[in-house]
Amino acid sequence: MRSTPIVLAVAATALVVSASSGAVAGSLITSKQIKDDTVTTKDVKNKTLTTADIAPATLAQLKSAAGPTGATGPAGPKGDKGNTGDTGSTGAPGAAGLVRAYARVSSGGVVSRQSGGITVTNPVAGLICVNVPGLSSADRPWVVSLDFSSDSSGPANQAYAEASPLQCGTDFAVRTWVRDAASGTITDSNQGFMILVP
Repeated sequence: MRSTPIVLAVAATALVVSASSGAVAGSLITSKQIKDDTVTTKDVKNKTLTTADIAPATLAQLKSAAGPTGATGPAGPKGDKGNTGDTGSTGAPGAAGLVRAYARVSSGGVVSRQSGGITVTNPVAGLICVNVPGLSSADRPWVVSLDFSSDSSGPANQAYAEASPLQCGTDFAVRTWVRDAASGTITDSNQGFMILVP
């Protein structure tokens, strides 16, 4: 059977196409063959580039400036009560107080409302010697005031009390007396008083 000219033409065409396809596959375009600044956004498929394809320096330039501070949000709910903390350590002893000793002494020589351990003697009328444990009148001052709730003051008399220079040894001496309002006469007399030893 003899081939017709049409069949031969089709076969020749197929051979040419096959040969050209192999030539195209063997000569694909590479980056070296692309001219700089010729690839544009329309040449890149949308949503195909990732941060891995972009230089770190370029990514840093893409960061925008910080926006304005937002409005303060509403207060949150009240939290649960916390556990009780550990007991703190004992503090250092405080400084000595302004008053080292005190006492209230009646006209009859009875001591009340005292700082502790205070006793009195009454060698003569109007002189009370106050003994304060651990303190001496030789190196400590003392302050005395009349106890107006039990003194002999009245329309005819005025009672007095003072820290006295009279000697009571190392005890604190207190002198008390009454002055007659009409004559001015002073009479030593036991009166109630209060004493402070700073």
